Amino acid sequence: MKFVDRKRETEKLQKAINAAESQLIVVYGRRRVGKSTLIKEMLELGRDIYFQADETTVANQIHLLSKSITTVLPTFDTATYPDWRAILEAFNHRVQEPCTLCLDEFPYLCKSCRCLPSIIQEFWDNSSPRFNLILCGSSQQLMHSTILDEKSPLYGRCDVIMKLQPISVSHIGEAMGLTSAREAIEHYSMWGGVPRYWKLASHYETAIESLTELLLSPDGTLSDEPNRLLRDELRDISLSKSILTVIGYGAHRLTEIASRLKKPATEIMLPLRRLIDMGYVEREVPFGESPKDNKRGLYKLRDPFMNTYYHFYAPHASLIALGRGATIARIVEKEMPTFMGSCWESLCREAVSGNEVNGVTYGMASRWWGSASDKNTGNTKQIEVDVVALSIDKKHLLVGECKWAQADYAERLLAELNKKISMMPIPKSVKHIHPVLFVRESPLGDKASGCLMPEDVIALCRN
Repeated sequence: MKFVDRKRETEKLQKAINAAESQLIVVYGRRRVGKSTLIKEMLELGRDIYFQADETTVANQIHLLSKSITTVLPTFDTATYPDWRAILEAFNHRVQEPCTLCLDEFPYLCKSCRCLPSIIQEFWDNSSPRFNLILCGSSQQLMHSTILDEKSPLYGRCDVIMKLQPISVSHIGEAMGLTSAREAIEHYSMWGGVPRYWKLASHYETAIESLTELLLSPDGTLSDEPNRLLRDELRDISLSKSILTVIGYGAHRLTEIASRLKKPATEIMLPLRRLIDMGYVEREVPFGESPKDNKRGLYKLRDPFMNTYYHFYAPHASLIALGRGATIARIVEKEMPTFMGSCWESLCREAVSGNEVNGVTYGMASRWWGSASDKNTGNTKQIEVDVVALSIDKKHLLVGECKWAQADYAERLLAELNKKISMMPIPKSVKHIHPVLFVRESPLGDKASGCLMPEDVIALCRN
C-alpha cells in the first residue's frame, strides 16, 4: 500500500537524523499506526540499522542485533558481546560515518533487561555516541515508564519525542485507491486512521465486504485486535473491556455505565481515564459548558475501529462464532445507516474545528443537547444540534445539521435547523449565525448551494 501523509513527522525525523550531533529519538504510539513503516522510510539501506526486538532472552536479543549490525559492519557478529553495554560500545567504536540505529519494540528489550534504560543513559552521557539512536515501541504505558517518566534514567535526555497519531481521513482514499469521497468516509468510519487496517481492507471491493471478512467471520483477522491493543497497555483488561462494551451498547452517562457493570462510579473512573488517555474513549459536554464537574457529560467511543468492534462484533459474538454470515449481514445492513450517521457527525465536527469555513475561522466544534423551549408554542422539548462552533473572534457561530441519508429538500432541512437555532442558547458575543448542512448527497431544492459534501469535509480535514 502507498505510503501517505506523515509529512510533518518525516521532516522532523529527517532533521534529527541529519543533525550535526548524535540524536536520541523516541517514537511511540498504538499498535499498527505505522511507526515502523515511518522509521524504515527514513533509514538509508547500507548505512543505517533497523532492529525489531522479540520477547526472547537478553543473550539472544544481543546476538540478533549483532547480526543486524553485520549488514552495515561486516564481521561484527563474529565477536561475542556479553551485555548491552559491550555491544553499544563496540558498535560505537566501529562506526566511521554518521548513521542511525533503531531499536524497535523497545519495551520487549526492557522486559528482559530492566536496567537497559540505565545502561543507555550511562552510555549516552559518557561515551560520546557517534550514531543516532531511535527507541520505538507500541505500548504507550511502557514507553512512558521506561523513557518518558520523570523517574526514568532517560528522562530529559531525548532530543526528539514523537507520539504517532492515526492518519487523517483525508489520506485514506489515496492510500486505498478509492474513487470517491463517500467511499473514503465509509471505510474511515469503520477502520479509523490506522494504515494496517487500511491495507487489509483494501483487498475487498466494498467497505461492508471488508467488515464482514475481517471482523464478522469466525476467523476474522481483526476479531481479536481490541484485546491485543488493551493488553499492550493494561495488566488486567477485563474491566476496561466491560466499560467499552457497555458504552458500545449505548450507555453513555457515568451512572448508567456503573449501573450496568454493577460497580460504584468511583471504581470505574480510573479505567475510564486510562481509556481516554489511550484515545479509545472521549467525554463530551454540551457546547459552551465547562467539562469540569459537568454532570451532563457523556462518554462515547472515540476510536472508529473500537466503535466498529463494539457496535457490530461484541453484541453478536456468539452468532459470529457459529458462522452465521447471512444473519450477521442482515443485522449490519439494518444498523449501518445509524452507525454511519454518527461517524459522519464526528468527522464534520473535526472538519470545522480550527478551520476556515466560508471565510470565518472557528475554534473547536462540538454538539449541543438539552431541554429547550419553543418560542412559538411555549412547549419544552429535548433537542440536539450536531455541530456548533464559535469563531476565534467570538462573533460568528456555525450551527450544523448532519445527514447521511438519501437526498432531501434543503429548504426543509434548513427550516428544521433554524428552528433548533431559535431554541438553543446563543453566546452574547455572537453577531452572526451561520446555518450549515453537512450532507452525503447534494440536496434538492433552490437552497442546495452552500451545503458541505463528503469531498468538502475531507478537504477541510486535510488542512
